[in-house]
Amino acid sequence: MRKEVKMNNKPSILIVDDRKENLVSLERALEDLDVNIIKASGGNEALQKILEFDINLAIIEVELPELDGYKTVRIMRKSTRTRHLPVIFISAIYSEYYYKTHGLGTGAVDFITYPFDKELLIEKAKVLLELDIFRKKLEEEIRLRKFAEKKLKKSLRKMEKLARKDLLTKLSTRWDMMEKINYEKDRAIRSKKPFAFIMSDIDDFKKINDKYGHNAGDYVLEGIARLFKIVKRKQDVAARWGGEEFLFMLPETSMEGVKIFAEKIRHKIESHVFEYNDHKIHISLTIGVSLYEPSENPEIFDCITKADKALYRGKAEGKNRIVS
Repeated sequence: MRKEVKMNNKPSILIVDDRKENLVSLERALEDLDVNIIKASGGNEALQKILEFDINLAIIEVELPELDGYKTVRIMRKSTRTRHLPVIFISAIYSEYYYKTHGLGTGAVDFITYPFDKELLIEKAKVLLELDIFRKKLEEEIRLRKFAEKKLKKSLRKMEKLARKDLLTKLSTRWDMMEKINYEKDRAIRSKKPFAFIMSDIDDFKKINDKYGHNAGDYVLEGIARLFKIVKRKQDVAARWGGEEFLFMLPETSMEGVKIFAEKIRHKIESHVFEYNDHKIHISLTIGVSLYEPSENPEIFDCITKADKALYRGKAEGKNRIVS
């Protein structure tokens, strides 16, 4: 793992030469630049320095013992960490033509010869330093943007998950239910098979809140949701439609089938005892049912409204019953 050392906010230049006098000469020539100078006497040491320090430019002698400049740069180019580091080759032996035919293939960007022109070296170094600093800033911006995008996507997935599930009952929300209903509508039109709605409401729920407190009311709502999950089929969808109002959507179900299912729900809730803080709470549901007939292609909200109206007719008739 790369462990870069940032000595200060200045850019850094690595100079590599096995001759001490050449290193001194390069260091003196570059002292007018406000940079850190890092020295290495061979290819292996240069590779180590590149891993250790945050380098912005490397000036490397071609003729180095053990690992020459060309081989050193080829190794650098194999790593994503040093692939784009600008390199200037320097040599007293090879000509610019030799560099063009051999050095360019390694990925070096320029070539100078000993004895070098100080002003020309400084100008080349300035340009390459600016380019590398800009490149690193751009890479960091891209990295931060990708990180932010990843974080945003994660947050959006979390928000979507929360939007799909009611926090208290863990049943579907209205938004999630409507998405599933629209999907089922398209499927029903293709298959020509009806699907059904059950709108249910807890009878006299306000009395539970008034008598035992809102925590008791929440406890009952959670308990009802658990019972719904036990009774319903895998393909059925149950949603918390309002405060104490619940909507079921039953794929490929006839009117006879939805009435049978509604009675199972009604009986399950009526026969269950909710125990809260030593209190035994009995509740009942009033249920309205309706059918979506694909041959008639009605509006979805009309079908839901029919189930809702049937429910309130059941309330008016005495509660704890099923009305279609």
